[in-house]
Amino acid sequence: MTAPALPAQAQFTSGGADQLSPTGSRTAPDAFGLQPSWVPTAGTASWRVDVGRYFEAVRCGAEAGTLITARLGRTCGPVIASPAANFYDFLLAQGTRVDSDIPKAWQLPTGTPIRVPPLTDASGRFLHWVVPPGGTTTAEGLYAAAVAAFGRPERPTWQEPVRRRRRSHHHG
Repeated sequence: MTAPALPAQAQFTSGGADQLSPTGSRTAPDAFGLQPSWVPTAGTASWRVDVGRYFEAVRCGAEAGTLITARLGRTCGPVIASPAANFYDFLLAQGTRVDSDIPKAWQLPTGTPIRVPPLTDASGRFLHWVVPPGGTTTAEGLYAAAVAAFGRPERPTWQEPVRRRRRSHHHG
């Protein structure tokens, strides 16, 4: 099923400054609003939305996603999960780039389609919101949470390959 046509631009609230939740606690800066235009309404199927159109996405396995979400705490922005498919997608503000050596996770390339469930899908084994829109995870925060959960990744040490000289077989 193809998702309905989405508006040319997402309906974002002002980002950058921390927002106060209804209880008065600090939350992550909000780049998406509470009901972004790219989230399907209740009672409908999930929509296919391409990464880069309204948000960037960082994917990891479900176990890693659970740990990273817990480390982010109230600074965690939107997270979509599918335990049955073993993945978590952290949604970041459009244009955000994450360090390529983030432990146990990777940034999805622009144009990669992901499924976005309605906000009413908030639990279960299948596609659902772990953290609904209403805040924004920063690249720095996501990286720090992954490092806190798994340690710093070891950077590979590359050695130049041994080059063997070709013997010339001149018969002369």
